[in-house]
Amino acid sequence: MAALESIRKARRADGKVTQARILTSAEYAFSTAPYDAISLRKITSEADVNLALVKYYFNSKENLYTAVVTRRATELRVRRLEMLEALPGDRPPKVEEVLNAFMRPLLDKVLSGDPAWYCYLRILGFMGTDERFDGLMAELFDPTAKVFFAALRDALPEADPADLAHGMSFVILLMLRALVKEGRTPILLGEPGANDDLEAVYARLLPFCAAGVREAARPR
Repeated sequence: MAALESIRKARRADGKVTQARILTSAEYAFSTAPYDAISLRKITSEADVNLALVKYYFNSKENLYTAVVTRRATELRVRRLEMLEALPGDRPPKVEEVLNAFMRPLLDKVLSGDPAWYCYLRILGFMGTDERFDGLMAELFDPTAKVFFAALRDALPEADPADLAHGMSFVILLMLRALVKEGRTPILLGEPGANDDLEAVYARLLPFCAAGVREAARPR
């Protein structure tokens, strides 16, 4: 009996390793192109597994995509809320502080040395332009976004909530685009590596977003 249990444990461990390998390969594949351009066969080739195994663990390409996006969302949410809760509690937050608590965790993950987080950032960018995944984005990120929206309302109590909501939506879209190294900046400057220093990009991004939120919230 002990031997059989050892075999079962080994199989479960092997299964977890296989699932992780599939997820990692899928994460890389989905970061290279929009959802429809990536086939399950491309992912199985990257993961060095057969198609039946992917379907066994995830059933479908859509379920695999959901698993890829979900597995890092919790880690990102926790860090964002930690940074927000660490702000001084004896005064209303500043717009820059709220936006930094929201955006900085993603930048830190991308700069952590783990290339998978850069892949994840690119996937989020693709998702933001595909309405099919609006529901998944809402499920994973809206609860946290609402907490930060409430913090922005504390920072700008006179602002129209609708204007603030638009401002925060613009911030999210700009964040996802600005932190991807490719973009228009290198083309405009004629310098291929102009976006490689993400810290320098972020140093421009944060005040730009804060000014944009304030302008969006300005009474008209």
